[in-house]
Amino acid sequence: MIKIDYKINMDVINNISKSDINEISDIEGQFKISFGDNIIGYVDDEIPIYDELLVHWFSLLNKALELMNQESFVALTLPDRYNRWLLFENNENKLKVIYIERDDEGDTELIKTDKIPIKQELWHYEMNLQELTYEIARATKDCIRSILTVDDILRKAKPISMLMKYI
Repeated sequence: MIKIDYKINMDVINNISKSDINEISDIEGQFKISFGDNIIGYVDDEIPIYDELLVHWFSLLNKALELMNQESFVALTLPDRYNRWLLFENNENKLKVIYIERDDEGDTELIKTDKIPIKQELWHYEMNLQELTYEIARATKDCIRSILTVDDILRKAKPISMLMKYI
């Protein structure tokens, strides 16, 4: 089972003025994605650290999902996790998700459709593509809805409007 959790730093969102809308580059928060018992990131009310860029995470996941519908292999670098990647191998809607460490090659691409060199496989998880599609769509919509409940004017912020194209 895949599960995406997040927590928005509402202190920042609540204090954005209408004149600051164009200055928003992302929304900070906590982010966790779980593939069965395999967890990347965290969401914890006791930890007041909001160091994940939520729009960046959701944009990467949605873009990777778009590519998975066209390609049999997609590699996604994980934000702020040195040399850690998620690989998605799609074979007739049977999806193998592999969490790897790779050697740094100075690569600046965030998503690839070509095989990449693997230093170490950390874990893998098998599921179907529909599960992943549903969960990414659910979490993306929920995140946008949570942001817009603060003030609907936030839909004009560039990162939010970019993320809305996926729903």
